[in-house]
Amino acid sequence: MMARAVYPDLKINKQYFNFGEVGQNDRRDMVLSVKNKNKDLALDFSFTKVAHFKATPGRGKLLADCEHTINFTFEPKSFGMFKQEIAIEILNGVYRFPIILEGNCRQIALKEKTVRGPAAKTSDFEPNITVINDEEAALTTLKETMNRKAKKEDPALA
Repeated sequence: MMARAVYPDLKINKQYFNFGEVGQNDRRDMVLSVKNKNKDLALDFSFTKVAHFKATPGRGKLLADCEHTINFTFEPKSFGMFKQEIAIEILNGVYRFPIILEGNCRQIALKEKTVRGPAAKTSDFEPNITVINDEEAALTTLKETMNRKAKKEDPALA
């Protein structure tokens, strides 16, 4: 009797994420949904590392016939327009699914004062997660473009 081959079968809700305009010292998050459609095979996964973007969790196990969510974070450390390809790797890199992450940073965001030292609670070290969708990301880009146009037309605003 011959054994049948079992292959990974993934469904990813989207392969392009545009975070829009995000200030330096700020962060934005978007959610990826991954479904392991194979009913018999749990899959190990990991994400490649790229600058300014992060996947959480960065590695783990996709259980058989289950849907999982991955949080992508854009946290720019410098100014610029960033477009990176991150890949979800299945079975130690045997299978790779590319995902494009894009975002802009043209301004410095105010950094929050945080409590540190003995007075700090565990919650003080948790990041402020701001999950946005495609429409909200597009609005940040539109708002930044309108601000730049207004500054060009009225030098007093600069």
